[in-house]
Amino acid sequence: MNSKLNSVLLFTLFMLVSCLSPTATPYIQPSSKATNTLVPPTLTITALPSATKRVQADAPEGCIDLNSTDFNSESINGFLDVSDSNSNDHLLDLKTKQFLDVDKDGNQIFDPGLISPNKKYMLAYTTTRDFILRTADKVVRENIPASTDWEQPRWLDNEHMAFLSTNEPKQEMVILDAFTGEQKTIRLDLPNAKIEEYAPGVSIAYYSIDPTLKRVFYNDQTNRLILWDMETQKEMVSLSPPAYEALFLDRYMWSPDGTKVVTPWPEGWARNPLANELYVFNMDGKLEQLTSLNQKYSFANVESPSWSPDGRHIAFWLNIGNGKSNPLKLRQWLAVLDIETLETTTYCLADQPQPWQANTVVWSPDGQQLIVNFGSQLHNTLKPILVDLAQQTQAVIETQNMRVDDWMAP
Repeated sequence: MNSKLNSVLLFTLFMLVSCLSPTATPYIQPSSKATNTLVPPTLTITALPSATKRVQADAPEGCIDLNSTDFNSESINGFLDVSDSNSNDHLLDLKTKQFLDVDKDGNQIFDPGLISPNKKYMLAYTTTRDFILRTADKVVRENIPASTDWEQPRWLDNEHMAFLSTNEPKQEMVILDAFTGEQKTIRLDLPNAKIEEYAPGVSIAYYSIDPTLKRVFYNDQTNRLILWDMETQKEMVSLSPPAYEALFLDRYMWSPDGTKVVTPWPEGWARNPLANELYVFNMDGKLEQLTSLNQKYSFANVESPSWSPDGRHIAFWLNIGNGKSNPLKLRQWLAVLDIETLETTTYCLADQPQPWQANTVVWSPDGQQLIVNFGSQLHNTLKPILVDLAQQTQAVIETQNMRVDDWMAP
């Protein structure tokens, strides 16, 4: 899973901060503090009739051909979080072709990290291994307390972050207010939780908490995905096996307001794709199936769902085939689901990615564009492509073989 790759990269980042003190530093008042409740604008994707629907034997029904155009940096509003094959991250301004994390003398002044749900804030660290909170153009807070025992960071909302703790006992979670430096530890006590080796000598239970700190997702030892009520200490709803690995719910699977979680199910290894559908959990315990793709196709598999900033759409990769198809040889198609109408629109890229080469889809801050990465950095074939959903166009972005991981608002 792509989230597994992100997890390994984040583990490496956090192991580098061994000299940080867990003691909170004085609060530096930000000029514009985020709010707990994210209320994004309601965005409507109105496509122009410029593209055509493809009639092709292996293409999904009604697949829309995206018109190829030359990339124009003015079409990018904001900054891109990119990474190279050595896991070096940069914040890239495509209009100036400059890295914002590098000074005029070529020295890296901070290392980009996770971007908040509203796309305005980033947790980063400096060359002195101090964590900082910043926007694209200024530092909001310095010397954020951290610990080498914190793993798997995730923004809960636009103020708070959650970390898994590798301290004994295993089932602990640290909640950090990125603006004040305040932190608290929550003991979960999840029954029959599955614990796996996260890195050599480091084992953790995979779990993920909602912004209210009242709901927790986790995998039990039978590979069920469970929504747990922290107040009543009872299971609310679950998805049954099969799941061939612990499913950690990363930032892409949580809706921007933290009230929903989307996941493909059943979930298999990347080398063993299963016929599956998209499901969504609500924090009130309601579980809903969003797609019925396997009723339309003989075989359909969904990978790497990603929410739009307004929570209206979910982008994902779709594999389809017939009863004789080898799931490992199926091409991937870009798809966007409208969760209100439950209609899925599929798009045909000029160079459709081969199986398991596509990374998680990245949304623009305004929800009108996507960036899709596919290919291989190892073989120097990775190509980020800007997809404009309204204009129905595609353009290759020249990033010197760097993968686009996120998109930060200006």
